[in-house]
Amino acid sequence: MEQRGLHQFLRGLWSFTREVRSLTSNHLMASVDDGLASFIPMSHLVENLGKESNLSPESNGTSATGPRQMVGQSGCSNDGQSDAGLSDLLYREKGTMITYDGLNQQKMQGSFTRQYLYCFTGSDSVDVYHCEHTEQADKTAKDPTNMDLQPSQFKGYQKTNFFHKLEINDQVTVLDDKTWATNTDNKLCSFFTHYCDPDTYEGQFSIHNGDRTLTTSWKVTGPNKSYNILTKYVKEMNSTS
Repeated sequence: MEQRGLHQFLRGLWSFTREVRSLTSNHLMASVDDGLASFIPMSHLVENLGKESNLSPESNGTSATGPRQMVGQSGCSNDGQSDAGLSDLLYREKGTMITYDGLNQQKMQGSFTRQYLYCFTGSDSVDVYHCEHTEQADKTAKDPTNMDLQPSQFKGYQKTNFFHKLEINDQVTVLDDKTWATNTDNKLCSFFTHYCDPDTYEGQFSIHNGDRTLTTSWKVTGPNKSYNILTKYVKEMNSTS
């Protein structure tokens, strides 16, 4: 994508649906139909966002001072921008997860929130970190529809373990018949793997140019895990792009 293309594309409010399906039987294990997510820039609102963070992809989320780092901790960048001049993006999502039994009958449902920090290392290259908020009761800070967080709410976030790299590639080569997808229909794709012993997470991040949509897919395998998580995002029409 062109300079600032990925950063600009992600910024704003998104709606999403999600399905979790068994890799062996393809039966529906869980779904989300009302998901909302947003990406908002963190520069100019908080101090010291981590360009010189002691948490690096190579450290797998560990350091001499422990696995967590407060947003605003000293010794980090004071402008929230990468060497590429792009601000970190805070990703937040919420929705209602419905789980199903083996006969696709609804078992239970419950609400959830989740946050990640997208640290840009280049115009189309990102290090993704898990991110938590220190004030668990601050629901406003976790609500993706709140696009105008206050500096104090930003400072409540902690960057925790490194998750995966995200690098958009214009040309995707099919390695074998199990590869997620070819680069067709004008898609831009990134493939990545995350190991969480004893489980393996194989991911794909696909941007569909021209229709404000993106798709993420995770193939999860391990001694007690065998499923795929498919999430489809659509950007809100009045959102930043």
